[in-house]
Amino acid sequence: MLQIEQYHTVSNKRDRCWAEISLTNLANNIAHIRAAIAPQVKIMGVIKGDAYGHGAVMTARTMIDCGVEYLAVATVDEALELRCNDIKTPILVLGYTDVSRAMDIVANDLTQTVYELTLPEAMSLAAIKLNKTAKIHLKIETGMERIGIPADEHLSEFAKKLYALPNVDVEGIFTHFATADEAKSDFVKLQFERFKKATEVLATAGYYPRYRHCCNSAAILRYPEYHLDMVRAGGLVYGFVPDFCHVQPGQYKPLMSLYAKVVLIKKVAKGTSIGYNRRFTASRDMWVATISVGYGDGIARALSEKLQVLLAGHRVRQVGNICMDLCMIDITDIVDQVKLGDQVTVFGAAATNSMTADELAALQGTINYEITININKRVPRFYDSIC
Repeated sequence: MLQIEQYHTVSNKRDRCWAEISLTNLANNIAHIRAAIAPQVKIMGVIKGDAYGHGAVMTARTMIDCGVEYLAVATVDEALELRCNDIKTPILVLGYTDVSRAMDIVANDLTQTVYELTLPEAMSLAAIKLNKTAKIHLKIETGMERIGIPADEHLSEFAKKLYALPNVDVEGIFTHFATADEAKSDFVKLQFERFKKATEVLATAGYYPRYRHCCNSAAILRYPEYHLDMVRAGGLVYGFVPDFCHVQPGQYKPLMSLYAKVVLIKKVAKGTSIGYNRRFTASRDMWVATISVGYGDGIARALSEKLQVLLAGHRVRQVGNICMDLCMIDITDIVDQVKLGDQVTVFGAAATNSMTADELAALQGTINYEITININKRVPRFYDSIC
């Protein structure tokens, strides 16, 4: 039985703008991912960017309780936040790490992505000094052109030097697909063949890393033949189903709902301008409510006059430019149903008629989890309990 107490950051009150995170939905999503992979395949839960905005510590604890075997972050400091909260599960640092952090990595039992020798050499020295073993995962460049070592004629010599480092365990080898969420699969297949070649180069030299992993969320659903030893579940864990992935409606459930309050109600006359730059002018006498959310909380100014919020069971339009801490909505048609202090759903996993992160992303020309990751830390998170 999983027992998670309600948790909050910054504030313990739902008094202005707040997010509610469904750990129940998180557990549901992990269960569906588990059902989509073979029993021997492990899950690496990706919690970089404060768990895509959902709160890294509580998300990590729930993942672990749900059987996730490995965690992944982008930076050493993200990993140290977890260690400082008594999370002992293996953690892979996916991104670039400066050589000056070698001691931090080894001392805190972190696993580091490597693609050149300077950092693993420093980790080796740190491990010798601490009488520990430094763990690394070798990143192979197969087509993202971001970080990684190509699977070319230099790989064998590189691996030889890497494996010769004392107190270093080359625990894993991995790559990242650039187009797993696109209709055509040719480039994914090409990337996998390049990755397969890299593993064969190492095997020829007698090197067999314990974990081979290349599947992101889209590839988990679309390319089961590439699951190998471990899959990296990012957006899918948070209920964001990638494009061209066919799942049952409602199978994967979003976690985050964002709320605000009605803080002012006023009648404005026809011809009155509203907000910065007088962007909106009332075309009739109307009722306007001010609500307690703005771009300082993470709702982009680019959504001005595109956003619709849920109030009294109705979607109502936002008017004028979104301000840093507040914005205005048109309540003319429902004014008799609205009072000061009413709760407003900005977007949500819970309400059936509210806007979703997917809708907001489409309006903003971005991806769904950029919406949740932009909800910043001044917005308190509240978590449900899982029994």
